[in-house]
Amino acid sequence: MNKNFNIIITAFVIWISLYTNAQIELFTSGVFVLSLGLMHGANDINLLQELLIKNKTHKWQLITVYVGLGLVVFTLAFYWRILGLIIFMLFSSYHFGEQHLHNRLSDSKIKAWDYTL
Repeated sequence: MNKNFNIIITAFVIWISLYTNAQIELFTSGVFVLSLGLMHGANDINLLQELLIKNKTHKWQLITVYVGLGLVVFTLAFYWRILGLIIFMLFSSYHFGEQHLHNRLSDSKIKAWDYTL
């Protein structure tokens, strides 16, 4: 996507949030998480097919680990909000860093750290 488009959409969403009710924001964010978030997660599983073949891992094992991590982060966020937020941010920064920087950091010896930063 075009960077300018992303900036405009982000500014628009922030602007709209200033004029909407908190319950509407909560409902809307829930809809987006359950629709776009689930599609994104399903795509992650699809992209991890290479890992399945390379490590001779069964698909159900991969899905179990993926869903298990999601449940751990959810539980942490539900009971210990600050810790849950920190863990979520670390997982997210690594995940999106890996997704967007894997070509640029292929020579790095400490990829996990580079992806997270």
